[in-house]
Amino acid sequence: VPQCLIAEATAGTTFEHAPLDQRRVNGAECRYSAEGVTLTLDVDDRNGIDDGRKAYTEAGSQPVADLGDEALWNPRLRLVWVRRPDYAVTVQLVNPKLPDDTIRGRAIDLARAVLGKL
Repeated sequence: VPQCLIAEATAGTTFEHAPLDQRRVNGAECRYSAEGVTLTLDVDDRNGIDDGRKAYTEAGSQPVADLGDEALWNPRLRLVWVRRPDYAVTVQLVNPKLPDDTIRGRAIDLARAVLGKL
């Protein structure tokens, strides 16, 4: 499965099980997990954009240039949130073995790849 290979390369681990796919009121979530490493991809429709912005914007959040119409990196939560006109994408990567700068770069790269497919 290409998505699994992208997720594994981004997270820096191998996922033995298929991702948990979950539909939500305003979108969908796909979560990969293995040996303390978690990679979560969320896609929210137009109705979920403001909720995502509120949830992830806090002191310490940093804007991300050249990604969507609006994007931010939240170092505490280790996620990147990206808004487009009709949807928002969130990529969260938790891997205690990787330095924060590596996690940030990989999360942004994956967000860019996901945006290219939507």
